[in-house]
Amino acid sequence: MTGILIPVAVFTPCESAAAEEALFVKVLVARVRQAPNTESPIAFRLRRGDRVIMDRKQGEWYHIKHVDGQTGWAHQKLFISTALDGQKSAGQIYTIKSVRVSIDAGKKEAIAFQMDGFQPPETFVLKGDRPRIVCDFLNTRLLGNVGNRVEPKGTLVKDIRIAPYGGGAPRVRVVLDLTPGRNYVVDQTFYKKENRYTVTIAAKVP
Repeated sequence: MTGILIPVAVFTPCESAAAEEALFVKVLVARVRQAPNTESPIAFRLRRGDRVIMDRKQGEWYHIKHVDGQTGWAHQKLFISTALDGQKSAGQIYTIKSVRVSIDAGKKEAIAFQMDGFQPPETFVLKGDRPRIVCDFLNTRLLGNVGNRVEPKGTLVKDIRIAPYGGGAPRVRVVLDLTPGRNYVVDQTFYKKENRYTVTIAAKVP
């Protein structure tokens, strides 16, 4: 008789199996790690309202699975068991409906992303000879009328490039190319009631 090999989950002595449970991220950004401790490298990040499946526990840590297939460990205090008000249900994708630029008398330049839900991007600044601001919108797509480039209209932001990319759940990366040779102050705000994320750039006064 030919046998069939059935995979068996392996747990450490302090780890316990649990019935799969849907959880929702309650903080703005949640770090998911490769192992259940704060010294472990970050595997990926989650956003407020993201839905995950918890399949086992180790102390105060949950082993979770994201909708895009990524897995890792996150502390239990980052989650709640019910969806947050205004959050979309599992499997739904957020949309960038428009991107608009506004100029404040040459002092500040603001780029506003109109969303259809609460989905702040992961934003970081790259310095050097080609300074730029990068905004990664996870589980997000573009509305059909949003192009791959937006005219910046000011002197601080030279170009605004928008690129959807896949590899699982859809994502959108926005790159704001800044004029080199200046120091900048960058602020970001998500207006939850209007579902609008805004990046504001100002030249730093010496």
